Amino acid sequence: MIEKNGYYYDVYFKDSIYSKITAVNQIASNEVFVGDFVQVATMDDTLDITKVLERNTLVSKESSTALKAFHERKDEQILATNVDSVFILIAADQRFTIGKLERYILTFKKEDIELSVIITKSDFEDKADEIRNEILKYYPNMDILLLSQFDENSIDKFKALVENKTVSILLGASGVGKSTLFNTLFAKEDQNTQDVRVDGKGKHTTTSTRMLYNDELDAYIIDTPGFKTISAAHQVDENILFSEIQEFAQDCKFRDCTHSHEPGCAVKKAIDDGVISEAYYGRYLENKRIIKGQERHQLMKERMKNK
Repeated sequence: MIEKNGYYYDVYFKDSIYSKITAVNQIASNEVFVGDFVQVATMDDTLDITKVLERNTLVSKESSTALKAFHERKDEQILATNVDSVFILIAADQRFTIGKLERYILTFKKEDIELSVIITKSDFEDKADEIRNEILKYYPNMDILLLSQFDENSIDKFKALVENKTVSILLGASGVGKSTLFNTLFAKEDQNTQDVRVDGKGKHTTTSTRMLYNDELDAYIIDTPGFKTISAAHQVDENILFSEIQEFAQDCKFRDCTHSHEPGCAVKKAIDDGVISEAYYGRYLENKRIIKGQERHQLMKERMKNK
């Protein structure tokens, strides 16, 4: 399934797109998403989705009532399914914080999904370099691609990141250039891209999640609406960003060591020895605080439901 508009779906089958297909009554609207493999059948001279096949992966975030464009299911917004690679886009001309990038990574990186960071609008060279240096200050091993629609070489580098016969999704805030990149890949101008506002905040340029097949790459690309708030609807795996700390933590004297004040802490020793940077450790503590806050928030929501 390549696009969803309300209760209507566009389905790609044998090099053709079948539009405005509906689903049989027992399949609810919140059970079909972009990326799903579906079975269809002719019923009363119309095509209907009769079954949604099992999914390999799921890209989702916590629901936000302000985001009508995504498909909500309880407290989870499912953005797409059967995704192999996630591309997080950050615009050089928008306000950047390392915390926001961390939330993207912790929310969308999973063991079976590759994740890449793309700094778009890199023709703002000073700003793009500043953002890249800020990221590398904390995460020196992170791969980052600088991309500009005016630099064909950077577009080619992006294409090289997309593996054949895979599904990739473009994620990021409004105005970061998802639709511009999408248009470039498909040589179309039907995505209604808009300029960002003078205060640097993006306008929503895409109103629905949409997937197309790219012949050159032999792969599917998904474009998504931008969003402002970001947090995970699933339990976060700290190893995604802080595997170094978790490795040293195995040698701590106490199994419940918080790596803050306990004697015999292998993490604190690694910091003193210069093996782990103070900056990296600081981000670990900050994310620990945020994750605990999210866990308390989820627990409170569960308790409210059960009342």
